[in-house]
Amino acid sequence: MEDLEFSILNAISKHHKLALDFAFSCDEKLFSNPQAKIVAKAILDYVKLYKSKPTRRVLLERYVTNKDFCAAIDAFYDKADEEEYLEEDFQYDVSQLKQKYGESRLEAIQERMNQGGLEDVSGTISALEREIGAIKAANGQKAYDRKVARDYIEEFRNLYIQKSKNPDLGKGILTGYSFLDYVKNGLRPADLIIIAGETGSGKSTFMNNLAIQIWMQQNTVETPKDSFKPGYNVAYFSLEMPYEDCFRRTMARLADVQEYGIRDAKLGRKEATGLSKACKFIKDYPYEFDIIDVPRGFSVEQLEIMFEEIKTGYVPDVIFLDYMGLMENISDDDDWLSLGKLAGKIHEFARVHSIPVVTAVQLNRIKPDQRSDTNKAVGLHRIGRSGNIADHATLIIQIESRQDEDTHDDFIYHIIKNRYGQSGKFHNIWKNFNKCSIIDKPYDAEAAESWSSSEDISGDISNILEIT
Repeated sequence: MEDLEFSILNAISKHHKLALDFAFSCDEKLFSNPQAKIVAKAILDYVKLYKSKPTRRVLLERYVTNKDFCAAIDAFYDKADEEEYLEEDFQYDVSQLKQKYGESRLEAIQERMNQGGLEDVSGTISALEREIGAIKAANGQKAYDRKVARDYIEEFRNLYIQKSKNPDLGKGILTGYSFLDYVKNGLRPADLIIIAGETGSGKSTFMNNLAIQIWMQQNTVETPKDSFKPGYNVAYFSLEMPYEDCFRRTMARLADVQEYGIRDAKLGRKEATGLSKACKFIKDYPYEFDIIDVPRGFSVEQLEIMFEEIKTGYVPDVIFLDYMGLMENISDDDDWLSLGKLAGKIHEFARVHSIPVVTAVQLNRIKPDQRSDTNKAVGLHRIGRSGNIADHATLIIQIESRQDEDTHDDFIYHIIKNRYGQSGKFHNIWKNFNKCSIIDKPYDAEAAESWSSSEDISGDISNILEIT
């Protein structure tokens, strides 16, 4: 832990006022050292909750089940007990910490440019906005936006005109599922997306397909190496199946071959050729698809530690947790209240790190004869007895399970919560679980929603919206 970061932690662990000032104006993102970040999160979470600085004993008791957290806390306090801190140095030290953080984010922007990010204009703009927003927040710039409508109207007009000329402007990370991308307009930093389904409904397969499509974007295994378009880095935490099984499922989806054919090494010539293309694509593709096999009971605190380790090699754009019900030794059936608290912790992780997180949760059971009644089979009431789970989610997707689901080729999902748009909608796409694939059925939003005219006014939009 470097001296500057230790000094800040030493200050907020010993001075009540400094702890409050720092907790409500900064956060642990300012710390680059993984151990410092762990200690900062532990202290700041306590300060925000109790409005008081914690002691070593309190923190050790709060994280008693997490050996890594406790080891980091003990090591910090051992050193802090030997060193005093002058309160007068605090403002200067914090300004230096913010300066270092800003420099690191600017380096990230430069790296994006060096990687050819300008080829993907909307993706580059989104990345730049994230980095600049992080720098502004770190330097204490206001975290809210206030304008009277009269002052904003010119900016609104210009944004509309720009959007009319570039439809991709302002989109988040697209999933490759056209209906979902229309409803959500892409995943955003701090999103918590929950996929809800019954046992065997395809939650993990759907998550895996989402992850692959986000990773690949407009590329395919047929795309030549020198023609790759921008993609995204994906960190896929698997709690449900071992690494080899999860990787085999991913390969089946990429190669469009039977999973058991890979398992038993019984593919024919055509299928083996497809598998070869998938292998070559993975070797050549510059974006990471990182499968992390973690045990059941994996905690958000362990996720924090592993996330910092991952960032030493690459920076994830989206995190998948497969799935929430297997985390922190919580049973879907027995402890919905604890699942609600866990959803809050995962959402806080997403907010702190400004990254979208996708996970899944089990639906509570209904009687077989209720499956044909949409009012009983679909909705937030199926997300257990704890409303907290849904409260923390940005978007909830429910997979429909029909009474004779195995006889259907289509896969139906419902949007049962959408914090930033309409819910209560459904769309059916195609499934082939033998090949671990769930394939998009294109959604024509303009035709379905009846909000768009076929008349092309793009060339005259500036004059139509003239307000001077």
